[in-house]
Amino acid sequence: MQLLPTHYFSKQDLEPNENSSPAIAQILDKELLESLQRIGEDIRDKRSCEFQKSLLITKPEISLFIGILRLVGAINITEYEDKMTIVPSGHLASDLPFILFLYLKHGYTIFDDWNRRTKTLPDRLTALEFLHFIEKRRIESSKKAGLWPDTIRTIPVSYAIIKAKSVSLNSDVYLFELNKDWGLFNLIGGKQEPVDNEDYRLTLLRELEEEIGVSRDRVIATQLLEKPLDGYSLSGSRGTLIHYPCMLYSIKISGLFTKREKDRWLKKEEILIMSKLAEPKLMVNKVYLSYLFHDLHGGLDALPLSIESPIDKGPWYHEIRNFILSHHNWLVPMLKIIAALLAIVAGIFAFIKFLK
Repeated sequence: MQLLPTHYFSKQDLEPNENSSPAIAQILDKELLESLQRIGEDIRDKRSCEFQKSLLITKPEISLFIGILRLVGAINITEYEDKMTIVPSGHLASDLPFILFLYLKHGYTIFDDWNRRTKTLPDRLTALEFLHFIEKRRIESSKKAGLWPDTIRTIPVSYAIIKAKSVSLNSDVYLFELNKDWGLFNLIGGKQEPVDNEDYRLTLLRELEEEIGVSRDRVIATQLLEKPLDGYSLSGSRGTLIHYPCMLYSIKISGLFTKREKDRWLKKEEILIMSKLAEPKLMVNKVYLSYLFHDLHGGLDALPLSIESPIDKGPWYHEIRNFILSHHNWLVPMLKIIAALLAIVAGIFAFIKFLK
């Protein structure tokens, strides 16, 4: 079975169920929950949490919480005199303490039926499979309890719609990049970084420079949305439920453009087919695709070309036709002048012949 790098949700997918039922009664006091929340937030945001050893004696529940994290190999512990420091054991482990805090806060359970004998999970889980499993379970539990699932992080993203003309395909095509880790196609763009100053356009321009080597002075970016689209997914890099506000841009690239070997031009029909396959070939949130195909005024067909020249060459007569079409503003008047000159020359020769 193929392990998907991410799971996509729309805002409607995360709405609480209409026939919701509250979770089990809370068994942890407010002060203890606040301590667990601080541990989860420190490990998530600072990748480190330090506290006095005496806390484990006065709050044995915290000792048990840390013991469970250690049991699954999610943390490393360092002791020094009367202090203890906890750090995540890996990239995927940094969000786990906060996720478990949310389970305890809301009284969710990971398993409902301990009598089931048929195998429902693989014998061995990767860290990503484990996080995806408990996160999907948390989403289901939140919705059943009439609550919105908490997102662990918010990461703004920007993507470019790069459109060109293919002569051989006689069609418009759109540029996608192949993700090296998952073997799936994604739009050109990426996540916002601190250097972008929370500016979606700066994110896009930086990503275009880094991804396809097009400097920002060669790009004209036109924002397609008044406000970002709300996309959600179980991240393929972190494994947790993340909110991805997304801004889409139509772009115009000046000068010569050559795609990378890993990039691929796709027709609109190919994009639609790939998005509906049982085993997806695209790493694009369904919310973004829905906007491009259904909500964007005029759809993809209405977007201007990002690159002036066709990406390929067709038969010789196509080349002549394209040359005439692209230069007709000056070519037609020039041909009329040449035709007039030829008519004059022909008239002169006819007159000379008449005189003889």
